[in-house]
Amino acid sequence: MSKPVFTDILSLSGRRNRKSFILLVLACTAIYAVIIGVLTVLASLSGAVYFSLLLILPAYFCFAVVIWVAAAQRCRDLGWPGWAVIPLILVGSANSILTNIYGESLASLLFAIAGFLMVIGIAVLPGEHGPNRYGSDPLAGEDEPQQAN
Repeated sequence: MSKPVFTDILSLSGRRNRKSFILLVLACTAIYAVIIGVLTVLASLSGAVYFSLLLILPAYFCFAVVIWVAAAQRCRDLGWPGWAVIPLILVGSANSILTNIYGESLASLLFAIAGFLMVIGIAVLPGEHGPNRYGSDPLAGEDEPQQAN
């Protein structure tokens, strides 16, 4: 049984399996895309572009925090500390900074590819079977006994 997608989305403890992580990322991306689309249409109709930007920034921040917490949970499922998500945050931040300073450059492209590969890596690597030091196996059924490795 897989962990429900929206369970523990802001919990800094516990583990998240691959299916739950991928579905959460897809759901957050879809919700964020709808918010951006609605705000873009409202801004173009009303001419309040700067006001819509003020609404997009908190939406982006919420999206980023949920994804980072889910990535930390996913790292714990792999047996890594949740802090292992910091390189992903740094790569994404470096990409944004480089793109804003230099525009589309080779460096910003390389940072974007590195970030994408990091997300794909934590999404497809299988987690540890059974409980580990970060919690119980998210795939284990509640009726099944769990054994430590």
